[in-house]
Amino acid sequence: MYLSFDPNTYLESEDDHSPSHIEYLALQALKVGLDSSSSAHPGEAVKLTSEAIDLVRTLFSDTQTRLMLLSLEASDPEREPITEYQLRARQNSLVVRGTGYSEHLERVIAGCFGALDELCMRVLGFTARDAMSIHAGVCELITDRVNEQKAQAPERIAETTRELKRARRSGTSERFPGWLLDLPPSRAKAEIAAMVQSWIFLDSRSLAVFTADEVADMTGIQSEVVRSYLEAFVCEPTEFDEQHHGYPSGAHPLTTKPILRVGDGFLIPVTRTMLEAIRPRMEDLLREDPSARETYLRHRGKFVEDEASRLLAYAFPDSCSWTNLEWHSETDESELDALVDCGELAIRLQCKSGRVTAPSRRGAPERMLDELDKLIGEAADQHARLADALEQNGPFALGFTDDAIQALSRPLQLEAIITLDDVTTWATHAHQLRGLEILPANRSVPWILSLTDLMVVVDLLEGASLAHYLIRRQRLERDGRVFAHDELDWVGSYIAEGLFFDSYFEGEEALTQLQLFTYTEEIDAWYFTRQGIRTKNPVPKPSQEIPEPLAQLLRRLSTERPANWLLASIALLDGNSESRNRWSAGVDHIRSRVHSEGCSDVTQSSSYLGLTILVDHRVSPAVVRLRGQKYAQRKASELDLDVLSTEVVSSGG
Repeated sequence: MYLSFDPNTYLESEDDHSPSHIEYLALQALKVGLDSSSSAHPGEAVKLTSEAIDLVRTLFSDTQTRLMLLSLEASDPEREPITEYQLRARQNSLVVRGTGYSEHLERVIAGCFGALDELCMRVLGFTARDAMSIHAGVCELITDRVNEQKAQAPERIAETTRELKRARRSGTSERFPGWLLDLPPSRAKAEIAAMVQSWIFLDSRSLAVFTADEVADMTGIQSEVVRSYLEAFVCEPTEFDEQHHGYPSGAHPLTTKPILRVGDGFLIPVTRTMLEAIRPRMEDLLREDPSARETYLRHRGKFVEDEASRLLAYAFPDSCSWTNLEWHSETDESELDALVDCGELAIRLQCKSGRVTAPSRRGAPERMLDELDKLIGEAADQHARLADALEQNGPFALGFTDDAIQALSRPLQLEAIITLDDVTTWATHAHQLRGLEILPANRSVPWILSLTDLMVVVDLLEGASLAHYLIRRQRLERDGRVFAHDELDWVGSYIAEGLFFDSYFEGEEALTQLQLFTYTEEIDAWYFTRQGIRTKNPVPKPSQEIPEPLAQLLRRLSTERPANWLLASIALLDGNSESRNRWSAGVDHIRSRVHSEGCSDVTQSSSYLGLTILVDHRVSPAVVRLRGQKYAQRKASELDLDVLSTEVVSSGG
């Protein structure tokens, strides 16, 4: 009940009921032991549980405040850079439970294990499909029990209300307290409804504890398979470590083993976090078997490379992608995990499927540095080595195919590092990794994010909008003054406001740093709508507000895709609302002039680029192309800009 929420009204910024609170209580229960029955009266148990949750909330709040104060001290330039990351990792793992939407987590689970059913059944006794079905079955079983209680609530309210009326007429009652008898009828009825609501969850043990046979009946999966799954995820009392678990901390055993044993049954303290645990726990078990370990690791690595390149290629119209591109020069050789050719933009990918362990998420400095180096540092080094080889030798000399050579010669080149594990704590402040010598100080910072975050990004952005987002995102990483909690907040800010923050750092009240607030609530609402659980006021996919004339032009460029269409689209998008309104007015002006005079043009420029739209229906396309080139050259000369390319957008009839 504590973690229940209404997807029709849910707002992350207003939700202070964290799964971490319940998990902490479960860990303490693990320490003292759990019985299949309780001597406490259900009503007394509810009261004690409520008091315990209040204490835990206070404990977490005090711990977060302490970490925030320590973090302010850590910002002192004389402190070691690792100190700030330690505190940030501890704070993030303390409160953040859930690093992806369920559909993306399920896609990753299926991708990592789906082709290894035979191996999983032999080693684990269940498959990935079984795991997800059992998880869904447990949730459904508990929901059915709660709904059965809820179905009885109206009759209980009516019966209790009738008994209250009889008690009022008699003037005395052993069942009802005096204060309830004294309330006006409408107030008394509201109190009764609240009491019955509490009654639904009064015996929470009977609602939440289940057996393998009950889940087998619910899912149709054999009992021995269900039991193998449940036993694999049981957190035993020996997992409790007073040093790490006596006080609030993140990355505790319940994050990978979220099931408690209660007599002959099982209990999942926070059912909605179970999906997060499936992949890491199955990995741990497979890695214990020598014959399965290497097979799984190879398959997992290939899945991450294939999926990351597929997602990005799908997001750009008419793009191409390749994986496992080996290259060699006279002095070096390595591999580019994936390459996506998006037109004028090429994205070079290094993918890492390794794990971030619990000690790293708790801020253990040596382990953190070691794992960050393996996940991010090594990938950044591979990017740097390829960049050096391309500069010294060119792509042809490195053994790339003709198509890959063309991609590596595009005017826009972006380096990305995609990880299977969540790296939010480090990726959203990636430029600061230079201080830990994880990233080189003399190169641009790669775009670093997890695979599930990439899934969200390409769900929300595509084509020119995605390219423009990546350019703006990297610009902010170079600037280093704007911070966000995670990649989704960057995306949400881009959709809402365009990632334009220059005004915050200008004038007498200029800021030195800016921390973004959450921008994910509209994204959450859309995913709830997409999943079919937000049934009231469905929310469409979040999108930027672009004036319709400009939006029409962008759609035409995306559909017809003339040469350099992506560069032109980025130029059209690269401005705030005022700039976009000027473009929109310019397009309307062209339409009006062309209708009356047959030709028109409009130019807009910034400090680093300019774009001209020229339309002439009086002459042939070849003449328009020539005039367009001359016009762009003249404008570029006036504005002291280079002419990169020109292309006809509209010409002739």
